[in-house]
Amino acid sequence: MNIFANLTNDVQLFKYTTPFSYADGTAIVSSGSIEVKYLIPGIVFAVGGAAASFVEYGKKDIRA
Repeated sequence: MNIFANLTNDVQLFKYTTPFSYADGTAIVSSGSIEVKYLIPGIVFAVGGAAASFVEYGKKDIRA
């Protein structure tokens, strides 16, 4: 998805759904930080995924 987003402007939405845009090494090194426009969706996806996993696996009868 990151390759498609870099090749064409029609699918720029894919840049927000792939972690490769968040962790672009050249952009981080040159600016010294991660861009907020990529950081916020990354945090939202991470928290949403963690919440979904707790809900889904909370229903399972797995004993640790």
